[in-house]
Amino acid sequence: IATLAEEFLADRRAKKKAGTVHEYKRLLDKDVLPVLGNVRVVSLTRAQVAKLHLGMSDRPYLANRALAVLGAMLRFARLMLRKINSSASCALYTFELCTGSPTSR
Repeated sequence: IATLAEEFLADRRAKKKAGTVHEYKRLLDKDVLPVLGNVRVVSLTRAQVAKLHLGMSDRPYLANRALAVLGAMLRFARLMLRKINSSASCALYTFELCTGSPTSR
């Protein structure tokens, strides 16, 4: 997830206002990456995402924002995977969001 976060933020810097990107980075650095930073995207489970969310229950607004940013990151990963697969002549693989189970097309 940490590597994806870097790529996601680099992409967002070109598309979003500086304040938005700053808030994404702060939320990722403070809350998401300490919990999920070492998890591989294809290994991410709903239970891990729920643990992140519940761990932030004292800050419900930020907990929901963290889920929104994580969801945007996973959609970004899916989009990047589609771009790579459409230009490559190798076996195509994708993943189900938050299930951790890779599936082939």
